[in-house]
Amino acid sequence: MTVVGFTSLTLTDLPRARVLAETWRAAHPGWPLWAVLVDRPPQGFANRAVFAGFDAVVAVEALGIAHVLGWLFGQERAEARAAARGAMARHLLGLGARKVVYLAPEVAVFHPLASLATRDDAASVLLAPGDARGDGFLAIRNDATGLAFAEDWAARLRADPGAALATRAAVVRDPGWNPTERVLARHPPRFSANGNMRVDGAPLAFIRFAKPEPTGAAAELWAWHARRCAALAEPGLADDWWHFSQFSDGTPIPPSARRVARAHPDALAGFPDPFDCAGDSFRAWLAAQAPALPREAESPP
Repeated sequence: MTVVGFTSLTLTDLPRARVLAETWRAAHPGWPLWAVLVDRPPQGFANRAVFAGFDAVVAVEALGIAHVLGWLFGQERAEARAAARGAMARHLLGLGARKVVYLAPEVAVFHPLASLATRDDAASVLLAPGDARGDGFLAIRNDATGLAFAEDWAARLRADPGAALATRAAVVRDPGWNPTERVLARHPPRFSANGNMRVDGAPLAFIRFAKPEPTGAAAELWAWHARRCAALAEPGLADDWWHFSQFSDGTPIPPSARRVARAHPDALAGFPDPFDCAGDSFRAWLAAQAPALPREAESPP
């Protein structure tokens, strides 16, 4: 394999991830795009080519994360999605990718990133401007430094999904790579004579469509992204769906239960599937421990 792109998503990220896949395909028809799915479909969900834009989709449970269901039980949706990045990068490097590129599902690609094959080739880890944690973009080269980074990143993210990078990374010095709000305000995106979008004289490579949304000319881009997401939404899927937000009988898992799980890893390790509420379950253990556990703070009136 050569350069392989990937994203980490839950099913509610599908509209954004489909825009990512659509734009990645247009820019890089020869580069594979993979996804790690930190979710499971609801019962009766018709999986009609849901991931047609991706070359492969890997379930988070298949990435070799120790006691993965117990770990997932202690995470909120955004935390789990973020933490899976490191394990997926390690997985793809292990399959032989020369360079892996993480892109958040809310990213859209507007211009080929072909220079990734050579750009900053002396750097084993590469970031975009204004993204010091690699939340929207991160590239890792398959060499000793890159492999060590991926292994460490996977371990650090498993312990703390918001962990800072543990190594120095090169930063792409290009205003078209995920331009910041300040750059967009000073240099609104404009179409050139050949139809390419440019920012501050450089081709617009990609943008992470995160909040807050900009005003002015750049707001048109956000409006375009919103329209594409709406057009690519998956019918029949609840906006708040996440398989790991509930016990096996459909009862929502309260934040307090996740906190207890993180605070008592030894107890959690005794339940291979803490989501399963049948018989001698982790939920039964939680109920038995309830009198001895700190009570939830009451919400203000």
